[in-house]
Amino acid sequence: LKDIEEHPWMQNQQVSISTHAEEKESVQIWLFYKMFNDFFNLEPYNKLFNVRQKKGSTISLSKTLLISRLIYFTKLSKHSKFSDDEDVLKGYIKQYKDKRIDTANSIYF
Repeated sequence: LKDIEEHPWMQNQQVSISTHAEEKESVQIWLFYKMFNDFFNLEPYNKLFNVRQKKGSTISLSKTLLISRLIYFTKLSKHSKFSDDEDVLKGYIKQYKDKRIDTANSIYF
């Protein structure tokens, strides 16, 4: 647990406990996206996940769409648009792109 808390990625993230419930959901969605996106960009996996869709294929290879669907299926959001379209998630990404988010919970410290 200490290794996870001291990991550089965790040090850069912050979530404030005093935020409104709706904003907390938004922050959780953004952190969920960030976690998976960082995973997909790790060195051994980035070549596997950064491939182009074959011409004529009906299967989407979009990482953002996959994460968006995971957000819906894990019930981080009940908004059904997450299962259909990645544009909703892109709005969250844009909203929190440059924000520093504190993930350390003040209750435990």
